[in-house]
Amino acid sequence: IAVGNVEIDGVMYSFGSAEGSPADTDRGASNGKLTGWIADKHYSEGKVQTGWFEVNGKRYYGTDDGDIAVGDYQINGVMYAFDGSAGSPADTNRGALVGRYYTVRFLSDGAVVRTESVLSGKTVEAFNYVKEGNSIKSFVLVAWMNGEQQYSFDSAVEQDLDLVAHFEVSYSDKYVALKDALDALPAVQQLGLSEQYAALTSAYNAQAAMSEQELFDARAEGIDLSLYNEMVEAYDDTVSSAKEDTDHALEAAMAFIGTVTLLASAAFVFTKFALGR
Repeated sequence: IAVGNVEIDGVMYSFGSAEGSPADTDRGASNGKLTGWIADKHYSEGKVQTGWFEVNGKRYYGTDDGDIAVGDYQINGVMYAFDGSAGSPADTNRGALVGRYYTVRFLSDGAVVRTESVLSGKTVEAFNYVKEGNSIKSFVLVAWMNGEQQYSFDSAVEQDLDLVAHFEVSYSDKYVALKDALDALPAVQQLGLSEQYAALTSAYNAQAAMSEQELFDARAEGIDLSLYNEMVEAYDDTVSSAKEDTDHALEAAMAFIGTVTLLASAAFVFTKFALGR
């Protein structure tokens, strides 16, 4: 006679397994189709359960071969965590669902810079991402944004997340000095030469303090030297023109002085000649 759990035509049946004679015990007596555990398989009405099922308030997942999933296991592209305790599922939490993993992506400028897989109910650690700047500009990470809100890393993860880096930009003192000097030029463009000279000198000194790379990066950042160059050219033309006028005036003055001297000499000779007579 069949004793214990016996599969008949693909269905698992339970029969009494008491020691002794069937005449005196229930040994071999049918208990019907099995509902319960055999090792890591769970049966319901004689059929091994696959897919998702629940036993005593705990969720399990039966794989294609009937064994329940244990540890991390992927189902339809989603990673889940199941209890990995030793022992029988009948006596322990073995195979019971712990939770699912969610994907947390950290993005900067539209690119994914880090990906974390986080078990539901757990927190994700903030990523200290360093965004590369250049010789005149650096970036300071101030927050990771979840949509329009700053994400709190004390929050339990309960869904997939895309966290976007929010930076503050910091410029070098040299860049700030050059920008301030150039920004001051329009206000003195129509003023006198002394005011223009002071402003242009300030802009020149700011440029001279920067390396070629710093000037290159400053132009890439939007620094425009066209007004500075225009004003320098106009200033030089004005100064040159004024110098020419001064030179001409000086030549005329010297010529006038020469004529007066010549007349004075002629008068002296004439006087001397007249007195001599």
